[in-house]
Amino acid sequence: GNGEYVTLAGILESNGKIYSAPIPMGLSQYGVKAEGGKYVKYDDLVKTKDGGTASSSYKKGELQWTQYPNEAWVAVYDDEKLTTPKLMKTDKISYACGRYRSQYYQTIWAADNGDVYVFSPSYAKTMEDDRQKTTLPAGVVRIKAGANEFDKNYYYNIESQTGGNSFLRCWHITEDYFLLLMYDVPFSVGFNAVKTPATRLAVFKGETGKLTYVTGLPSPETIVGFADTPYSENGTAYVGVTTKTDDKAYPAVYSIDPKTAKASKGLVVEATQIDAVGKLAAK
Repeated sequence: GNGEYVTLAGILESNGKIYSAPIPMGLSQYGVKAEGGKYVKYDDLVKTKDGGTASSSYKKGELQWTQYPNEAWVAVYDDEKLTTPKLMKTDKISYACGRYRSQYYQTIWAADNGDVYVFSPSYAKTMEDDRQKTTLPAGVVRIKAGANEFDKNYYYNIESQTGGNSFLRCWHITEDYFLLLMYDVPFSVGFNAVKTPATRLAVFKGETGKLTYVTGLPSPETIVGFADTPYSENGTAYVGVTTKTDDKAYPAVYSIDPKTAKASKGLVVEATQIDAVGKLAAK
């Protein structure tokens, strides 16, 4: 490791192992002083007084946010005790998680064949200091089923297919198809996720690296939001979609065929919004 403390973004069970993405957060007051300060790359990034607000608050003597924005880590554990992980690092993508205020969304998912796909939105593009800002575009790397290292021959640049735009979250649907919740603008310094909703969906196919925007949904400018987590069954994803109330339309559940990236409107719910879509099992 690099001495920085981390938060784990997501837990994925696959191939008899547990995978997670350690997201580097910088150095605590202890980490700054540890071993004579050996983990501090940039002395002037150490805070000289308390500051910040809410989840972005910091203490004097801390080094807030990572000094290594151009790399991503994956930890692989043998069991639920989460001890002695096997650590993998790649410099093809930035850290692997979606960010919204204090939330860190899982962006590491397994395909049906056990291959693990690691997505990075490159949220570190929003950092103010160039030394903490990633120069890498949103992208995808892969760990083959049962492998102990990243697939050296696999990488896809997502932004090259979106005009520079990135995504907030992603989920596995079926086979090697993944659903991405997309932004309509690129990440930049000062990006405000609260004022910039992600209002598009796209399907990514792992083997080919092709990203296709979903058609058949309401216009992005009318969408207020999507249900927190889609439900997938028999190769189809089901997503709750809420539109602006001035459109006099109730929220609805849309089914998405990942092979065609086409959405079809289904159940309409007489409510203000849909928070989740799921299925109850009958006994």
